Amino acid sequence: MSEVEKHTQMKHRLLGVYLSICTKNVKSQKSHDFIVVDLYANDGTAYWPGGDEPWEGSAKIIAKWVSKAGGNAFCILNEKDTTLIENLKENTKEYQSVIREIFPEDANTIYQHILNKYVPMDAHSIFLLDPYNHTELKFSTVEGIAKHCKEDHYRGESFIRRPELIINLPTFSILKSQTQNEQLITDFFGTDIWIEELKKAKKRRMSQPEVLLEVYTKQLGKFYSTDGIVPIEIRTLEFNAPIYYLIFAATHPVAKTIQQSFKTWVARKIKDFRREGFDLKDIAEAKRQHLTTIESFERKS
Repeated sequence: MSEVEKHTQMKHRLLGVYLSICTKNVKSQKSHDFIVVDLYANDGTAYWPGGDEPWEGSAKIIAKWVSKAGGNAFCILNEKDTTLIENLKENTKEYQSVIREIFPEDANTIYQHILNKYVPMDAHSIFLLDPYNHTELKFSTVEGIAKHCKEDHYRGESFIRRPELIINLPTFSILKSQTQNEQLITDFFGTDIWIEELKKAKKRRMSQPEVLLEVYTKQLGKFYSTDGIVPIEIRTLEFNAPIYYLIFAATHPVAKTIQQSFKTWVARKIKDFRREGFDLKDIAEAKRQHLTTIESFERKS
């Protein structure tokens, strides 16, 4: 059982809701495999010292919802820390029928083997990239997963089928360590442009987390269109600052429909999260409303 901060519980809740919506849609799309990969599985359970009891971690959440998705569904788990593997197996044993394999490897190397052996290019696949901190994930890994793709069609619409991504962008930890090892941060973003962009933040009237999000989504934009990238900001009310962004990226028209349903759920639950000390913000929707307000003001001027 892993000790985590309270905000991790919020993240796990968001993951569970997203996968629950996926499961409902996947059951009606039986022509393709449904595969979910957790590259940072930990031991399957988590707890916050200030809370009452432990809860399901990402690996157990994934296995649970995959088990509800039908006969073509399975998941793959990976945890680099070999001391956690036995607990991971124990904590997820009730779902072992849908767990194809558990690896004890570095996420930045094992992902390619998983793609080659288990993920057909025509599958509906999701990769959860939730590193313990930014030093654990390289953008080259994100790029490698995104390039596992093929041209496809859905109801007459052409698109490039790529794995879906759910990525934790840990802006708080990045900013806290930015003067310690710039190269590790550059590896995370896949570019060193973040250094110059942070210097421009005040002039552009942007917060530093917003700048980092912009840099990262521009990198993702090389493979995923803007309407398929959904960043959700998780902010602590105590310090009024973002802790991380949970980014959902997809290309399939059905996945984009799932994203819309998820965004609707987020909008409904904002008050519930605030009662627990956190604020959620759908960044794309906030930008859309801001632009609408500006356009309305300009029309009246």
